[in-house]
Amino acid sequence: MRDDVVIKVVGLGKRFERASPDGLIGSDDPTGFWALRNVSFEIKKGESVGIIGPNGSGKSTLLKILAGVTRPTEGRVEINGRVASILEIGSGFHPELTGLENIHLNGSILGFSKKEITPQVDSIIEFSGIKDFINEPVKNYSSGMYVRLAFSIMAHLPFDVYLLDEVMTVGDISFSLRSSERMRYLRNKGCSFVVVSHVLADMAQWVDSIIRLDIGRLYGTQTNDYNTVNSYLSSAFDNYLHQHGGHDLSKSCIIESHDLGSEEFSLSMISVSSEKDSFKTDFERNKGIHISSCCVLHSAVDLHFGVTFMDLHANAIFTSMSLDTLVMKTSSSYSSGQQKITHQLEIPAYFMNSGLFQLRFFFIIDTGSGKYERSFEVSQRLVIHVAKSKMDNQTLESIPGLLRPRFNWRMIMA
Repeated sequence: MRDDVVIKVVGLGKRFERASPDGLIGSDDPTGFWALRNVSFEIKKGESVGIIGPNGSGKSTLLKILAGVTRPTEGRVEINGRVASILEIGSGFHPELTGLENIHLNGSILGFSKKEITPQVDSIIEFSGIKDFINEPVKNYSSGMYVRLAFSIMAHLPFDVYLLDEVMTVGDISFSLRSSERMRYLRNKGCSFVVVSHVLADMAQWVDSIIRLDIGRLYGTQTNDYNTVNSYLSSAFDNYLHQHGGHDLSKSCIIESHDLGSEEFSLSMISVSSEKDSFKTDFERNKGIHISSCCVLHSAVDLHFGVTFMDLHANAIFTSMSLDTLVMKTSSSYSSGQQKITHQLEIPAYFMNSGLFQLRFFFIIDTGSGKYERSFEVSQRLVIHVAKSKMDNQTLESIPGLLRPRFNWRMIMA
């Protein structure tokens, strides 16, 4: 293995035997179930790699093999350096021993000598924030105290590789911030990270490249192109919609006639476009996003339209409503019969970052009381993709954040 490589995986496979209805292992299916098959990749020293994929794709199995917890059925793993596996944080703690005694015990189980552990003891205790309880048996610790001490030990002993399985941060908010800062420090020192997480927005700040698994096999090759993440998110979101009676919204840009259960108005259409009448779901960052709704009023009400931009995990990014800037006077101008009303919104160019976004729509009406208490949410949502434009800095592979607005900068040279 080359000196600049810290992990090398070649033809890795892991098979689990299936149990028959009578409970006998292997008697039902002699071929068993392959959780991983023919997986190969390399991780260089100082590199951080994210592993993504749906449940059952083999992510945790792969980390357990890298950590030495599980042996592969075929293939090989070569590791150059010491590995800290935070998938089994705190293994080796003895409940009857004190926190201080467990620092030495846990460190020795992880393969460190007393000479290596002792200089780090004070830093471990200080970082954990449980100094007042360090001489108490850990069986009396709360779960938070237990995790904080275990993480502190891992983060202060000289490991070369950290394997993180759904544990981006630990403990309460204060300790979570300290642990995140500590991991950044270790990464800047040249430590390598292998991260598994379903919270891909959080993962983006940690990893340099992505490995995608699907049913135990590599999907494509290891890449630093975040279109791999977007492709995975889009397919996962479409699968969710299909399973719940929806359809492929990522290929739709129009919501047509929709019953919102209101007697005061009816929805004719909501559309998303880049230019006038150019309906689409794919945008470049240097082009504005135009959102329009068309309704028919059946009575004298003030009707407002709203849009919430969300990530694909349904986390709200921002909401814009017409009532923020528009003063409606529908009731005074309304004539008997039906009246069409259109709301238009433009999201300016260079406001969104590249990625996939879910759009939620809703309406708010006022019948004259001056209070906008009645709201109607559109059950159907749209998904749009914002891509990097040719005007973006192409030397930067990934810019963190869901928004990326352009602000005015000045430079003064004295």
